[in-house]
Amino acid sequence: MQNSKLIETAEITLIGELMKGGRGHLMEQPEIQTLLPEDFLDFNRGKIFGGIRKIIEDGFEPDLIVLEAFGYTTIAEGGKIIIDMPCCANPEFYAQQIKSASNIRRASHYAAKSKKRWDDIESGSTQEIEPVLDDIRRYLDEFSAVVQSSTSKTSKFPFSAFGEMETKELNWLIKNYLEIGSLVGFIGAPEAGKSLLAVDIALCCASGTPFCGEYAVKSGPVFYINGEGHNGLTRRIKGLCFDRGIDNRVDLYISHQPASLLNEDSLAAVIAGIDASIEKTGQKPVLIVIDTLARNYGPGNENSTEDMTRFIGSLDRLLNRYGATILLVHHTGHGDQERGRGSSVLKAALDAEYKVHKKGDQITFSCTKMKDAAHPQPLCFSLKEIEFKADDDSLITSVVLEKQNDLTFEESKPKKMGKNQQLALDRLEELFFEARPYKQEGGQNPDNAKVSIELWRKRCDLPINRFEEAKKGLVEKNLVSLDSQFVELL
Repeated sequence: MQNSKLIETAEITLIGELMKGGRGHLMEQPEIQTLLPEDFLDFNRGKIFGGIRKIIEDGFEPDLIVLEAFGYTTIAEGGKIIIDMPCCANPEFYAQQIKSASNIRRASHYAAKSKKRWDDIESGSTQEIEPVLDDIRRYLDEFSAVVQSSTSKTSKFPFSAFGEMETKELNWLIKNYLEIGSLVGFIGAPEAGKSLLAVDIALCCASGTPFCGEYAVKSGPVFYINGEGHNGLTRRIKGLCFDRGIDNRVDLYISHQPASLLNEDSLAAVIAGIDASIEKTGQKPVLIVIDTLARNYGPGNENSTEDMTRFIGSLDRLLNRYGATILLVHHTGHGDQERGRGSSVLKAALDAEYKVHKKGDQITFSCTKMKDAAHPQPLCFSLKEIEFKADDDSLITSVVLEKQNDLTFEESKPKKMGKNQQLALDRLEELFFEARPYKQEGGQNPDNAKVSIELWRKRCDLPINRFEEAKKGLVEKNLVSLDSQFVELL
């Protein structure tokens, strides 16, 4: 991409992407940080780029009105750039090409000036040789510096001197609990209250309401990728708005269906949906909730290191693109209630993890991992039933969380499990994850998948008497249920 037409397209594409609301984080990319206004082939585009950088540094979003108000472009010029802008899938690559073309032009410029001065000597048009040689040396030094900069082996993987690095305070989404731009997991058994907490936090951030009435939040748009029960989620949020006195018109956006984040097309559709909202409102999200991992995972095995690594890669793309906190709602393992289900790669990737535990009508919320800060104090909630009017004036019953001042109970320890029981449970989970995609492809609920007892026995590869003992133990622990042919996970 070195010819002028392609470079012109790269410049228009990059500037158009930066001028769309919520793209300020792109300026933090190393390839874009190195660009200067004079690197642009077109003077006006270079001026606009410099203006966008200055406006972002000053804390503004670089929309057309702000750019014109500060004298960097007219609305007509800026609007034309956005209208003419092709799809921008690789802004960092375009920045590299713009810089490379700029370096080639600069090198050619110094080479040409050096040659011209040499021609002056050869033609005899100058009698003062030393000043001309000084000019040639200076131009050749400039030429050498440009070439060295262009071919530097460290430019694609830069290092910074420690003494020059800035130390910043933690930037909290929810004071002491959730950091901005982090990957956070809520783990717990089914119906433990994970989604209740996630919805509460989502509404607090979307409305600017302090969490639990006392923990400050950073407000902004929230995107909730909902895996199940769209109507139930809507009722729950409206109930919360009624209980907290919050206007329904908040910046909370709820998906109509689950995503399949292991699938590239599905991930691209999620990104396109969020981008469309950013383009309309000019605001990028502060929080993206994925509820639950299982329903938004896609055709893969949670226990597979390879599949889970790909899933985390999809989350990283969302993190890097929007700079928002990603909140992942996830089930604990059937056998081990102290950890999230599936590959341990997930917990290693999390910046923070919270366990949600329910006993009776009380729910505890406690930190099990906090990478860059002290573990915050556990929180305890009770369930409060409320009634409110629906749009048709009928009464709807829902529940909300109400913070308690003291932790009033201790969590019960998980029941111990024998080696063969754990093996049988692990093999059964593997079979269920393998069966889920077939249910999804057939348009059925993947949570309704069943596994035959005979297939389970063969996968365990245990002596028949040991398998029967393990199966009986899992039934007694209420982890599985059986009928004559099939087994289900509880």
